[in-house]
Amino acid sequence: MGDTLLTFPAVAALRRRYPRAHIAFLTDARYAELLQGNEHVDQVVLLDRVALKGLRPAGIGSLFGDVVRPLVSGRWDAVIDFQSYTETAFIGALTRATTRVGRRYKTTASWLYSQWIDRPHPESYMPFAHLDTLATVGLIDEVPVELGRYFRVPTPAREAWAAHGVELGLPPTSSRVGLFVGAAQENRRWPAEHFARLAIELDQHSPSPLAFLVLAGPNEGGVADAVIAAAAGSAIEGRLARGHTANLLELAAALEECDLAVCNDTGPLHLGIAVGTPSCGIYRRPLPHFLAPPPHRCIVAANRQVRLVEVAEVRTAALELLDRRR
Repeated sequence: MGDTLLTFPAVAALRRRYPRAHIAFLTDARYAELLQGNEHVDQVVLLDRVALKGLRPAGIGSLFGDVVRPLVSGRWDAVIDFQSYTETAFIGALTRATTRVGRRYKTTASWLYSQWIDRPHPESYMPFAHLDTLATVGLIDEVPVELGRYFRVPTPAREAWAAHGVELGLPPTSSRVGLFVGAAQENRRWPAEHFARLAIELDQHSPSPLAFLVLAGPNEGGVADAVIAAAAGSAIEGRLARGHTANLLELAAALEECDLAVCNDTGPLHLGIAVGTPSCGIYRRPLPHFLAPPPHRCIVAANRQVRLVEVAEVRTAALELLDRRR
């Protein structure tokens, strides 16, 4: 999810440089909805990677029917392989595009590209690194110094979330803090009791009462429930609710509505940044390509032990973001 989302500023830059171009976007079918309403993309090409990795007939059929066929039969002037996998290098070669850009990242198959950048990405947030790829091969003039908001939530998703948000019963006048408490890997999850303690202390140090929205992935309801249970009996009990989002676009709408988001190191962290919400990320490792850029805040765990990140450290960073928002 994050890899898909973090290429969007580069796609927007290509559209600005080539306003009449036909731009196609190849991605995992699980994240297709992120492309809905993207005005810079003319064609979405989807691959069922889960089925393909399992060598299931549906995955093999998706590869040849949904990916190879439209790319081989189309007329392409350029292919930019932002991830530079060996398999995507082969797919790019099948297009017969004159310009095929790859970078030393996830493959060494440089011979499959017509323009190979034989150095790693600069140590900056990944959207800037992808923009650097475009600038290096002359597809854009320069890398912008600011990122800004770069994901537009489609109106239907915003309306669907608004209807659900009324049901939560959170005070409409309070500043809203989103807590994304899930993560694909357990070693990236800050403990539920830490999130609950953070919410309690943020409210105690805030000049006005706060409302809290607890968010998690579709299979992480237990983690969200644990946060809510840990806050039971506290002053914020009636101002903390679980946000059930039906899809990624509703999640984007929920994060957009927040004045602050505190997230584990996972895709929704980057989604919050993309919709313009001040975000504080809690990271297991200090990987520069995924650390949120200023004015967002980054808390990196010592010795890669996320559970060791102290509540006070996150609280201080979150309060600074809230003060700036006000």
